[in-house]
This record gives sequence, structure tokens and C-alpha cells, in this order.
Amino acid sequence: MTAFEQISSDERVRRGLRDVYGHVDEIEFYVGLFAEDRRPNSVLPSLIGRMVGIDAFSQAFTNPLLAPRIYTAATFSPLGMEVIRTTRTLSDVVHRNLPPGSPRHRVGMTRSDWRRVS
Repeated sequence: MTAFEQISSDERVRRGLRDVYGHVDEIEFYVGLFAEDRRPNSVLPSLIGRMVGIDAFSQAFTNPLLAPRIYTAATFSPLGMEVIRTTRTLSDVVHRNLPPGSPRHRVGMTRSDWRRVS
């Protein structure tokens, strides 16, 4: 298996990388991240997906809003805590900020064609 084949199984992608960069060691960081094959039902290739996950968790664990002494009704008010408690989806956030009577729309981070892979 060549180094280009380790990045992508798509011959067009490999050819493009080879034509532009000549050698796999010359591929730019961001181009290489997004040239990788995606896993089934994934928006991002594997490596950048891992990087995003690590970043998200490190931010969550160091975010002061998640600290017990800050995440209280005294900070958000009883009504604010109720809004936080009853918000379940991104759609809830969007629709809460639309004028009353606005039609409901599908709002999500999952592709409409996503299917669980066993």
C-alpha cells in the first residue's frame, strides 16, 4: 500500500494529491486532514473527528459554566434553569428564538440520510 493509499481509497483524491504535492510528506496539514476517507455516516474523516472530540471534551471539562458553584439558579435564575432543564435539542434553541407562530423546521447536526451501522 502506498502512502497516498493510506490517506484515501479514492483514486481521484490520490491522483490530485500526487499531482499537486508530488510526495506525501509535502501535503499540507488541513488538506491532508480532509482528504482522508470518511467513516460510514460520519461528516468528518477519522483523524479530524478524533481531534474535534478531544477538543470538545477538554473544553467541556474546563468550561466554567459546567462548574458546580457557577451552574446554579443564582447564576441563571429559576426561569433560566427551567429553560436549560427543558431544552433537549438544537431545534429547541432555534425555535425558542423565532417569533411566536413560526413554522417548525428540522434542525439538527445529523445528516438526513444517516443510518446506524452495526
